[in-house]
Amino acid sequence: MLFHSTRGGDSNKTFEEVLLQGLASDGGLFMPNEWPQVNLDNLKKQKTFLDVAKQIVPLYTSSSFQQSEVLELLDKTWHDFSDKNFAPIRSLDEEKSVLELFHGPTAAFKDFVRRSVVTAVLAYWTLLHAQIEQRLTVGMDLRGRPFVTTQ
Repeated sequence: MLFHSTRGGDSNKTFEEVLLQGLASDGGLFMPNEWPQVNLDNLKKQKTFLDVAKQIVPLYTSSSFQQSEVLELLDKTWHDFSDKNFAPIRSLDEEKSVLELFHGPTAAFKDFVRRSVVTAVLAYWTLLHAQIEQRLTVGMDLRGRPFVTTQ
């Protein structure tokens, strides 16, 4: 999946480029070029927020990461919440459900947001660092092309 700026300045950016850049160079926000199609019946069968995330997040990160890498990152992101099902989905009735976001260390929504953003970015940097080390070890530049050094 590729992304573009809401103001039209940047286009065809990968997830990695968007994550590193933040805002688009024209000050716009990044949006996907196309919205992924999901099976709503399948999503409704998921029991936890993490299960839902595992169905959706890889659709947005596929331009930069393998699905297995993303699933592993998601599994490691919310490990210290009091409730193993850290963001439970509670049914109010047959039509309505609520996502509870207060099961973190301080029992506040901010725990969920902080954990989501900070952990995901740190995990990304760890993964990126490992990829750079691997490429340099085998003699490739950061774009995956072989390089030759001269003295």
